[in-house]
Amino acid sequence: MTPLVSRTALAGRIRRCRPDSRTVILGVAGALAGVLCGLLGVAGGVVIVPVLTSRRIGMARATASGTTIAAVLPISVVAALTYAGLHNVDEPAASAIVPGAAAGVIIGSLLAARVRASVLRSLFHLVLLATAVRLLVALPSGSLRQIVVEVPAAVTLCTLGAVAGLASGMLGSGGGTFLVPALVLSFGLVQQVAQGTALLALIPIWIIGAFTHHKTHTLGLREAAVLGSCGALTVSLGAEIASHVGALPLRVVFAAFLIATVGRGLMRARDRRRGQPPRNGSLQAVQPQLSPTLAPAGTALAPAGTAGADIG
Repeated sequence: MTPLVSRTALAGRIRRCRPDSRTVILGVAGALAGVLCGLLGVAGGVVIVPVLTSRRIGMARATASGTTIAAVLPISVVAALTYAGLHNVDEPAASAIVPGAAAGVIIGSLLAARVRASVLRSLFHLVLLATAVRLLVALPSGSLRQIVVEVPAAVTLCTLGAVAGLASGMLGSGGGTFLVPALVLSFGLVQQVAQGTALLALIPIWIIGAFTHHKTHTLGLREAAVLGSCGALTVSLGAEIASHVGALPLRVVFAAFLIATVGRGLMRARDRRRGQPPRNGSLQAVQPQLSPTLAPAGTALAPAGTAGADIG
């Protein structure tokens, strides 16, 4: 083999190994989700779902929910281990949450493939706003580090788990957003313990939800692998930032980001109802009926039912 041919072959291998822009976007989103999980105890769906449904990724809303569930699994495992190492997990309470959450996530995952994208979009906006409120409004400081799991408490925990599982299965997010305040307000748990308990309780839920979405063909395995692996690497970074910088400034910034995301989605929904193209004027939004055979080379057409025009 001549030196020229060798250099050409090596350059070709390098180009094939270089990640494309889509993979880079997924990696950055996963890394951000991991940081937020370590910093605030948020599993990361509020970041991942908008990225997956953006025009750059172009994933349908139901598939984005399933992909997010699979992606947050490794992130949640690393975060739960981190919280457990700090003795901020109530294992009996987490075990009581799992049965209801398991039923809820199966029902939610099946509904995600059948509910209209506009309904899922509206529900997800509510989750974003609820998360923003949770970040901005300090929860009452609890004093308990462990719940006495007797029959009334077990029933309550199972019911809370069912609601959290339903939200997670349908939207790929919202389980922890609901579960953490519920544990603090209903049982008086210390917030760090509530966050660790919710993360641990939701791990089986992510497994069941991912399997259910895989069976309904609403799961992107490659995208989930990129998001989850990058997020798992940055969980410890978020925990380190929280211990040195403090979470309050980042909580405010992230809450503002969520509110802006909802506002942008509502503006695009209003434009769509008026029959106007979205404000960025993309070709896909102006010509949604364009046939794949007529599209210019290299043009990526979103699949039917995609919510790419909802959240940028």
